[in-house]
Amino acid sequence: MKKKRIPSIFGEAAKIAYVFADEIPKKSHVLIPDDYDGRHAFAISTRDHIIDVYEPDERYINEHTFIINDKEKNSCGLVKRIKALNKQESIHYHNENFYNCKSTKLYDGIFVYESLHRESNASLTLFEKINRLKDVLKPNGQLYIYYHLVNQDESFVTYPYNSYFRRHELIKYFDKDHWELIKHIERYKLRPLPPNQPIESKEHYIGYIQIRKKTQNEYE
Repeated sequence: MKKKRIPSIFGEAAKIAYVFADEIPKKSHVLIPDDYDGRHAFAISTRDHIIDVYEPDERYINEHTFIINDKEKNSCGLVKRIKALNKQESIHYHNENFYNCKSTKLYDGIFVYESLHRESNASLTLFEKINRLKDVLKPNGQLYIYYHLVNQDESFVTYPYNSYFRRHELIKYFDKDHWELIKHIERYKLRPLPPNQPIESKEHYIGYIQIRKKTQNEYE
């Protein structure tokens, strides 16, 4: 029987999700904080990984109708998508804020896509959020972060320090003794905001980093 395809309200997953899934060992345990209705979880799960999705907004967990550009847009929600694609064994969801929860479970891989900038996480500093991610990554595990940078307007009012990185800031959170840089790029070019998505955003530059946590033998 052919599985019913139910897309995310955000459309297709970013291609980097598939790339990341291919670059980590098979059957890895992967954390995706703030993945909405499974925006990237299903793409990564296609490579036989086990996924923990954290999503604090219940509207993305179950069915909900969003108003976008004065039009209604229906989302079936994460639970229905998991059942429709028979992913109950590989995708597990938690309707809570990852950065505030007390879970100490460790992961082989962590995929972070715009999570650091959500309003639900704005009470925490970027430093606190990055440290939370670092703490739950296993030695030899990989962390991928797609993040927002301030544009030419450096206003801390427009671009709060808890939610937007300044240029060359993120790399300073990872010391070379304990982390191996795989790739890191910052693009200082404004891109149009994606249309028809139920999240608010400001014009910004973007960056991404992929980094591996060294084992104890590597830095002793």
